[in-house]
Amino acid sequence: MAADSLPSAGRRRLLRATGCATAAALGPAWAFSQARAPLRVVCLDWTIAETALSLGLPLAGLADRRAYADWVGEPAVPASTRDVGLRVQPSREVLAQIRPDLILSSSLLASVTPLVAAIAPVRLLDFYGAADPDRTPPWTRFSARTRDVARLLLQPQAATRWLQTANAWMDQAARHPAVVRQRQQPVLVLQCVDARSVRVYGDSSVFGAALARLGLPNAWQAPVSMWGSDTVTLERLLGVVPDTRALVIPPLPRDLSRQLTANPLWQNLPFVRRRQVATLPRVWSFGALPSALRFAGLLIQALDGRLPGGWSDAPTQPSGAPA
Repeated sequence: MAADSLPSAGRRRLLRATGCATAAALGPAWAFSQARAPLRVVCLDWTIAETALSLGLPLAGLADRRAYADWVGEPAVPASTRDVGLRVQPSREVLAQIRPDLILSSSLLASVTPLVAAIAPVRLLDFYGAADPDRTPPWTRFSARTRDVARLLLQPQAATRWLQTANAWMDQAARHPAVVRQRQQPVLVLQCVDARSVRVYGDSSVFGAALARLGLPNAWQAPVSMWGSDTVTLERLLGVVPDTRALVIPPLPRDLSRQLTANPLWQNLPFVRRRQVATLPRVWSFGALPSALRFAGLLIQALDGRLPGGWSDAPTQPSGAPA
């Protein structure tokens, strides 16, 4: 099993799952032809972008392309994809040059819609934040949005095939010996804000989605935001189960390891005393299924003792992570 992504054979199957598909009816609001998938799609939202790229669906333009490389990383953006400027302020000039058939965005960026709607139809698609009184499990919600992305690009079969392979891979991952051994020990996923506070991720986060799919207990069961996370002081971590393992998501504040080494509160945390802290390479904290798969692979690598840096008592700056 690959450490940080789908096995190569699985990845090839995912990439092959992007052949022609019958166009789904999207309603009269769409200006582009439904006889073919849009050839020129611009994406302003990274979670949508990682999903489209994982399906093998090309993007003509992406907002904040360089920052995407730092924060999301995988799937990589093709060289042919143009940077269209900031997510909150895309370049109308570049968009006009691209002449997109469709612009994909999210409600978080809704203020941008009036600025670009004259250039191409804009479709808002939310992986997070939408009203969900039934509390749909995140894996189910992300799967539905994955299908939405493929339908919007008029290639619904791409999502069907990709999801089949992704779910099969997760079923295999859940049976990995390192995962089975971890079943009785909770996993805490956190991101360091500074030497006194951290962002923790609950069941509704992308990390919670992966943990649930693997059958692993999430150590953080307190209420979280609509993004699946909450920012808390280190004192709040004193109550976690003693045998909890902590996974740290980059980026790390500058000089954090030294500060935490001198912080008696941090040193008193159960997972710190047991040297059960591992720092993963970058994973998009507000991602969807592609990020969940990447996290699952990295988690297995950590549990199996194959993660660079191993387990320690403080976060360590991983290679390639944004500073």
